[in-house]
Amino acid sequence: MRQRQIIFFKETNVGTFNDGRRRLYVTFRDKTGNEYEWTPRWEEEVIKLLDEASQVEAINSPNSRYIESFAEIAKRVFERLPPTEIQLRIAFLTEIRNNKLIVADPGFIENYDIYQRIPRLETKSELPVAFRITQEITDFMGDHVVLWIVNGIVVKLSKASWPLSEAKSYP
Repeated sequence: MRQRQIIFFKETNVGTFNDGRRRLYVTFRDKTGNEYEWTPRWEEEVIKLLDEASQVEAINSPNSRYIESFAEIAKRVFERLPPTEIQLRIAFLTEIRNNKLIVADPGFIENYDIYQRIPRLETKSELPVAFRITQEITDFMGDHVVLWIVNGIVVKLSKASWPLSEAKSYP
């Protein structure tokens, strides 16, 4: 039977590969003091570890402070990406489900020569959010909001009011 070695995390470091690219590596130490370096593969190890850790924490403790930390990391990563599609969308907020906004496009009805905005429920869509969304935030915003969308993800909510530069926003 093979004996298992117990190792402990020590630190992360940045070095260089032989071809000059930057290299991230993790240093571990066993209980006898020996150190080991690990250069994780992005897709198979780093991304998978972050994704599975956040899923496990969300299932075990949905209101955990770690969920907030995972969301903050995701936001920082997202902010480093070059945007490929930026759009503003005025919508009616109809529901929050699994940290996603369920929104409907606005429609108009004429009521005694007064046009009123109403949600067109047949145009409902579900949008992922780059920050933790709570009922308090949406109560503060109201049901008529402006969505700031980058690469298909809501990165900011604003109260639908004019001028937009003075509207209350989150985050």
